[in-house]
Amino acid sequence: MKIKINLVHVCLALAFAVVAAAQSDTRFDGTWVGIETLTPSSKVNPTLQKSFPSRGRAIIVIAENAKLLGVVQGRCPGRYDKVRRDGDVLKCSAGDCAFALTLSRDGKTLVETGSCKIVSEWLFNMNGAHIPVTWLPLDINGEFHRAK
Repeated sequence: MKIKINLVHVCLALAFAVVAAAQSDTRFDGTWVGIETLTPSSKVNPTLQKSFPSRGRAIIVIAENAKLLGVVQGRCPGRYDKVRRDGDVLKCSAGDCAFALTLSRDGKTLVETGSCKIVSEWLFNMNGAHIPVTWLPLDINGEFHRAK
């Protein structure tokens, strides 16, 4: 009898665990507004550093239980379809941009850390085409709050 009761408890515990895992987690979902700060990953001459914005407003939209992510405004705009989730962290990348978004315990703040590259030198050919020659690696940091 005792074995049957324990087996029932184990089965119920497993059933609750499966149901809990299947429930959606929408803590990340919504529109997030904040400021991104860009800093060179290595030492840069001051003239070059003045040629790109070091801070700017950014808007991130997250949907479908953190499976879709879009940077509407900011350094790496676009839609990110392949979002990886690890607990309270979302990771995504595309092209020269890669970043992680960490959700605070209270769910009110999203912290961004990442990297990107911008063209720091262009070559102009005889046809007038602009060809990137040198890339500058940048670190991206940001703090976001839910849009009201």
